[in-house]
Amino acid sequence: MSRNLTRLEGINVGLAKRLREIEISTIEDLANYKPNDLLGKINLELREMKNLISKAEIFLKESSESKIPPDNKMSSGYSMKSTQKIELEENSEENKRI
Repeated sequence: MSRNLTRLEGINVGLAKRLREIEISTIEDLANYKPNDLLGKINLELREMKNLISKAEIFLKESSESKIPPDNKMSSGYSMKSTQKIELEENSEENKRI
């Protein structure tokens, strides 16, 4: 999955480029690193590395969670079949008028 690193607060284009140079090119890649693994590979303080990794983990968790509360239904109440049926009926009515 290709999730642009610059979507994370604190990662600008320059830092994203530096991360790509050490083979961290997605938010997922960053989230899978341990801060100590990055020491010496990139010029960031340990505190900054922990913060960026934490932001990546949070981003992934939030993006994978359902945005719809569990008690609510996701459906609008119309199935694709009923929507198509409505369109056919509307087209049929228009054709009758012509």
